[in-house]
Amino acid sequence: MPQNASKKTGNTKKTGGGGSRKARAMAARLAAAQVVYQQLGNPDVRSKDVIAAGKDFLDHYAGMDIDGETMVKPDTELFSGIIRGVIARQFDLEEAILESLRRARGDKAHKPELLLHAILLCGTYELYAHNEIDAPIIISDYVHVAKAFYDGREPALVNALLDALKAEFREDAKKE
Repeated sequence: MPQNASKKTGNTKKTGGGGSRKARAMAARLAAAQVVYQQLGNPDVRSKDVIAAGKDFLDHYAGMDIDGETMVKPDTELFSGIIRGVIARQFDLEEAILESLRRARGDKAHKPELLLHAILLCGTYELYAHNEIDAPIIISDYVHVAKAFYDGREPALVNALLDALKAEFREDAKKE
C-alpha cells in the first residue's frame, strides 16, 4: 500500500491496529479497491486468484507498521464481500458506471483509468448490495479512498458518480 494512502485516510493507529468499527470499514474499502485495482491490471487472473490475492493482501498489510504507525486491520468480512461482489457483478457494475458517465459527460465518456475504475467498482457494488449501510457513508468513504491517491478532481468525480448511482440503486434515494 502506498504510504501516503494510509496517512491521508487516517487508517493508522499508534498502537494495536484494531481501530474503531468505522476505521476498520474504511480500511476494508481502501484495501478492496487496491485488490480490485490489481485484478484490473492483470485481466488473466481468475476469480479464485483474486480471492487468494485478497487474503495475501490482508496477511501482508493488516497490522503493518508504516512510519512508526500500525495500519488498522480491515473488517475482513466487508473486505471479502466487496471483492467477491465486484468479481460476481463486474460486467453489470461497469455498465452502470459507464452509463452514468455517459449521462454526465455525453460523448466524452470513457472508462476511467484503472485505479479510479477500481474505486468506482467497489463503491458501486456497495451501493447496490449493502442497503443496510447508509449511502452517504459509503459515498463518503470512497471519496476518502480517492483522496488517498488523488489530489485533483477525481474525488469529486467519485462523489458525483456514486451519488448519481445511489439514485438508481436505492429506494430511499428515489423518494428524495
